[in-house]
Amino acid sequence: MSETSDAAVNSSPVSNQHVASTIDQLNEQLTKPKPSKMSAEIQASDSAFSLQLIDENKNFNDKLLTYINRFTDQTDSSGLNYHIVSVFGSQSTGKSTLLNGLFGTKFDVMDEKKRQQTTKGIWFSHANYIASESLPEKRQDNSKHIFVLDVEGVDGREKADDKDFERKSALFALASTEVLIINIWEHQVGLYQGANMELLKTVMEVNLSLFHSSKQKCLLLFVIRDFTGVTPLSNLADSLRSDLNHIWQEMTKPEGCENEEIQSYFDLDFFSIAHKHFQSEEFAKNIRQLGDRFSSEDSLFRPKYHRGIPIDAWAVYSRQIWEQIELNKDLDLPTQQILVARFRCDEISAEVYKEFYDAFNQINFKNIKSDEDIAEKMKSVRSDALSAYDEQASRYQNSVFEERKKKLEDKIDAKLFEVQSERLDAVSKALIADFEQNALKLKRKSSKDGDVHFGEILDSSNSKCVEAFTRVISIYKMSNGVTFSKQLEDFKVTLHKSGLELKMKERERLVSKITKKFQLRFKEKVIIILSNPSTDSWDKILAYFHELEDKLVKKYIVKGEESDSKFDFLLGLDENTNKDTGAQIEKALWLKFKDIIHDFITEETVSRILRNKFEDAFKYDSDGTPTLWRSVAQVDSRFTKARTDAVSLLPVLSTAILEEGQEIIPDVDISHKDDQDDEYDEDYDGDIPLHFFGHLLSARQQSNISRRLRRETDAIYVDAKRSVIAGQTHIPWWMYVLVVALGWNEITAILRNPALVMLLVIGASILYFAYNMQMLGPMISVGKATLNQAKVVTKKKLRDILLDEDYEKKSNEMDDQNTTESIELEDLNEKVEKSN
Repeated sequence: MSETSDAAVNSSPVSNQHVASTIDQLNEQLTKPKPSKMSAEIQASDSAFSLQLIDENKNFNDKLLTYINRFTDQTDSSGLNYHIVSVFGSQSTGKSTLLNGLFGTKFDVMDEKKRQQTTKGIWFSHANYIASESLPEKRQDNSKHIFVLDVEGVDGREKADDKDFERKSALFALASTEVLIINIWEHQVGLYQGANMELLKTVMEVNLSLFHSSKQKCLLLFVIRDFTGVTPLSNLADSLRSDLNHIWQEMTKPEGCENEEIQSYFDLDFFSIAHKHFQSEEFAKNIRQLGDRFSSEDSLFRPKYHRGIPIDAWAVYSRQIWEQIELNKDLDLPTQQILVARFRCDEISAEVYKEFYDAFNQINFKNIKSDEDIAEKMKSVRSDALSAYDEQASRYQNSVFEERKKKLEDKIDAKLFEVQSERLDAVSKALIADFEQNALKLKRKSSKDGDVHFGEILDSSNSKCVEAFTRVISIYKMSNGVTFSKQLEDFKVTLHKSGLELKMKERERLVSKITKKFQLRFKEKVIIILSNPSTDSWDKILAYFHELEDKLVKKYIVKGEESDSKFDFLLGLDENTNKDTGAQIEKALWLKFKDIIHDFITEETVSRILRNKFEDAFKYDSDGTPTLWRSVAQVDSRFTKARTDAVSLLPVLSTAILEEGQEIIPDVDISHKDDQDDEYDEDYDGDIPLHFFGHLLSARQQSNISRRLRRETDAIYVDAKRSVIAGQTHIPWWMYVLVVALGWNEITAILRNPALVMLLVIGASILYFAYNMQMLGPMISVGKATLNQAKVVTKKKLRDILLDEDYEKKSNEMDDQNTTESIELEDLNEKVEKSN
């Protein structure tokens, strides 16, 4: 063998880079066909029969696919209903004649007068028929779709020094066909060179390097020509088997194949044909008998010989084989099958996806409201696309078919995911909105029965929402590759955030509710206590504060945890958050405490309280009876004590100090840097903290209150003393004697008249009862009002009378004037008549 041939046989398997480059070459060739360099095209007269596949210049014919499509079986969905047969042998041994007689082809045959090379390169033809001895018409239709390769003969004188094409054509025939017919003369059996055993050795070494892992088999059919019958066919077959076994033993085998037999990779069969010229009838009969071997039930074609390449991809497959052979590349046939399968599957996948894309875009998903209907539409277009792919691509190599199907599924699912994701987003938003509404609705419904554990309500609603979302996901789940796990996780996270927000809102609502309850009750109590202040007022207020605080918060303290103040506000909050909520409530109550006392204790309020305290002590006895002043000394004594008591309460209302002298300080820090009121600035000495919780009145305010209290109490004191002095002034006794002496006659007259006595008694009784019932004042007021009203009425009546008299007087004057004017007018008229 030549050096180039040895390299083709013994080189290592194809690398990954080489496979990748081959795929690129394949795609480039199919998208942009190379210009044909063929010197011969499909023959015009024999266009239905033969095509020069590879010319003598080793150029591959670009018309192969067009030629094959003319004979494709349209009913064959798998594309595997075809067979490839090739012939191999020495030049001028009648190979073309054998194929023409056997399959009805029209290959050129040798001119026997010249005995020169006829077949140049490799020719390809669809069998017109299959010769048959068993049928009357001596032929049968090519229902098996047999394609025939007529390979240029070897060992010709025209290429005596060029063995490269011989070896490459032999490798091509082996790699691309199921049955390799080895055409050999009977007298060449037993010869090494004459029987082309050297070339057969190359063929078997290449086959072993290719198929030692998959054990791809090929049938070597030895057709022994010019068989005379002197040596039985069985003996000739044994001789050939022996030669082949000898070659097999001498071959260098790949690792792991040292003990393999030739039968593991090659099936051998033998057939003899009589001499064409001397036994022409027997020759034709033998060919027909061989045709029956190809078409019978026990056919020479076996599934294990088939390469598994669909017929529409065989053109690409064979071109890649030849290019690798021509470039002395490693002929790794399984790689070529994968390359072809990848290309065809990609091509089919692209067509299927385009049809799917068009069908998908025709569906208006926005008008479909039901998730089940949307999913049904998606499943339908998805199933149609995958079914179309399966129907067209399942005939290619299974691993590539499955790989490309998975990619197509992913691509389709990615397109479907656009709508699915949009729908799931809408479902997610709707469920979260329902989650919030249902949770609050259940809370309101359950609150009628008592305390509600809002955390349990949220957990229950959360589980229902997740279950509902999972159900929608199951509706849209169409393959194991699409799990929507991210969407489910995002939904759970969003749902958790929504639940947390609801918890926080309920937490704020709970704090606000407790604070409002505290404010209503505490404010009323503070007003009552501070309206009647005493030295222990702040002790009472602080005690009530803690009592009310415990009452409002106690039910949220975990049983058995009172000492640790461990809370559970029934909101599903964690321990730390519950603790923070308890601290927040405590702080809010202290802030309300501060706001209430600071809002209530003002200059006006304190002045009023102290004045009331003064008046109560000054004007009333200890039992609440109004005081009747008997002497000025009594007024002075009561005034001094009452004002001293009132003034002593000013410090109590100015600062929240307990009876023990300790200032009230909140249990939590409620100070803020802006809490200091502007009015404190001038009194701030640096020792008082910036947060004035118990500092209610400033020194200036206390001074103002003191001055105001002094003025008001002084006024009350002066009125009281004046009343005492006025009560002590009396009429001298001699005045009474003088009155009686001067009015004795009138008194006697009255006493002697019973009517006047009765009127006097009645009047005295009325005055007595009026005085005792304190009705004199109102009666005098009514009398004055009556007199005033009588004056008004009288004036009105007089005004009306006077106005009426003036009106009559003016009317009489006007009547007199009119009468005078009338008399004068009559006199004038008489004078005019007389003059006429």
